[in-house]
Amino acid sequence: MSPRDLRLRFLTALGLPVATLLAAGCKKTPVAHDAGPSPALTATEPAPTFRSGEPARAAAMQAMAATLGPAPAALPSCEKDQFPETVCGFAEAMDAPAPTPDAGATPDAGATRDAGAARRKSAARPFESCGLTGDTLAATGELSWGQTLTATVASQHSSWKAHDPANASFRLDPLKTRKQRIDVAGTRARVEVEQPPVVVARYAKLDPMRACCYSRCNPLVVAAPTRSAAPTRSSAPPADGKWASRSVCFEPPPGGTTLPAPGARACPAGVKLGIGPEDDVAPAIVPSNVRTATGGPMCCYAALAPLPPCSEASLGEECFGQRPQHAKGRPIREGGVLVVAPTVFSPEWQGAVAPTLDVDGLALEVRARLADAWTRDAAMEHASIASFARLALELLVLGAPPALVDAAHVAARDEIRHARFAYGVASWALGAPLGPGPLPVSATPAATTLVALARETFADGCVGETLATLEAWAARDGAEDVEIRAGLERVGDEEAAHAELAWRVVAWCITEGGAPVRAAIAELATPLDAEARGPLPAAPPPEAADAQLARFGVLSEGERQRLRQRALLEIVGPCVSALLTAGRRSRSTEHVEPHEPA
Repeated sequence: MSPRDLRLRFLTALGLPVATLLAAGCKKTPVAHDAGPSPALTATEPAPTFRSGEPARAAAMQAMAATLGPAPAALPSCEKDQFPETVCGFAEAMDAPAPTPDAGATPDAGATRDAGAARRKSAARPFESCGLTGDTLAATGELSWGQTLTATVASQHSSWKAHDPANASFRLDPLKTRKQRIDVAGTRARVEVEQPPVVVARYAKLDPMRACCYSRCNPLVVAAPTRSAAPTRSSAPPADGKWASRSVCFEPPPGGTTLPAPGARACPAGVKLGIGPEDDVAPAIVPSNVRTATGGPMCCYAALAPLPPCSEASLGEECFGQRPQHAKGRPIREGGVLVVAPTVFSPEWQGAVAPTLDVDGLALEVRARLADAWTRDAAMEHASIASFARLALELLVLGAPPALVDAAHVAARDEIRHARFAYGVASWALGAPLGPGPLPVSATPAATTLVALARETFADGCVGETLATLEAWAARDGAEDVEIRAGLERVGDEEAAHAELAWRVVAWCITEGGAPVRAAIAELATPLDAEARGPLPAAPPPEAADAQLARFGVLSEGERQRLRQRALLEIVGPCVSALLTAGRRSRSTEHVEPHEPA
């Protein structure tokens, strides 16, 4: 589907007459709008169940606990304003276990004695495969994961550099190592029963007895905040671009804090995160309404992160669409800042993706960039699930017709598939299973007025989802792997449906809210028109790795910028112009499905 056809689809969904379509530069014969859901919207893949493998999981965990012996003592607790950090990974080498004899074969007495001796040695010194400090941990080609402030701030998987002297401050944590080995053993056993072979294969090399965990207490830089929690455009930009505002959440310091935040005494009032301006102290978001997976409190902060140069006319605080992590799916915000879940070690969100291209032959740097790109996309698709769930609540609060509410729920289910697909590709690229951790966001509606809903939907849906559609199709065209191409094809088709929904929501807001809503959309559209007709922002110079990444469905930054300008010029501009100049129509002629009888 070309941008011209996509533009026609959106205008047809708005119910505009043929004359308006012609004025917008579209084809004379409109495509019939099917009010019913398309197969792409209703198709589902079987969700994995996690019940059949529970007996195997419990037995494996019990056996591993017996092998490791009683739980060791915990490391000393952290003091005030210290953040407990833990990183787990795999030891570089370990003696291979004794082979299991074939059924019916006569046991070899010597082999039996050797195996028994190995088990007794393991029980006596269960963690001898681990070094005493973190600089001995080697995770090259395998997963390292954990809770570190750096990984939390980055909001993504944080690579662990093998044998890095900077990690010597991490001490071996026997208690957490024991727990990690038990968890890995149980998860492996459950995966073998419940998951498809492509997922089982990713666990084959993750030997529980090689798992090692290291911990330390990292001092937080606590100070009085230098700004309010609500991000504003007046935040001083760096010389080479703007700041992106987003939330950073972590558990409260277990030893307390010397500068408690009003209304959240367990959290520091301000923390210097080191990712914004040099003297910036991020303020606490109170109340945050964010909880851990176990229901515990979280400390959240309104952080500022730098962005590359982009047009002054770009929409939103974060120069929307100029960075890969902002271009996939409909984002969600908490307190005005973008939110994504951290990436953790987990198989639950992986789709059954089995790319055929050889990723092992890539240079380590290229492979790391490939895994990082797909992990970022996966985190954004995962956040979009919550965004559409929140949209459904906002539509209900504002009295929207049932067709729009239903379409929002359909879109949320689409995003589940998109996230599972992206996490599956990221896991395949990294060689270990990845998934999302807790999403630090509240479950309450954000937009409670028609103007707010229209502004949010225009930015994140009409613009963002349109761009996501073109990016998915462009990435599909450049990908060489059949599985990745098929997945991107489906993502693009469903993102187009999400963009169409956004235009319908904006049209409904204009019908219900009148001039104030129309003025708000015009205000947002004016700078976008200037951006579309202006010069492209300076893109990073092409790299040799760009061509290799394109084979796996990853677009370069320059290609993303070109697609954004094309989306604004050929789709968003004509559609918003037609919508705003169509005149005030009565509610009886608005193209919104009527309420169905209860």
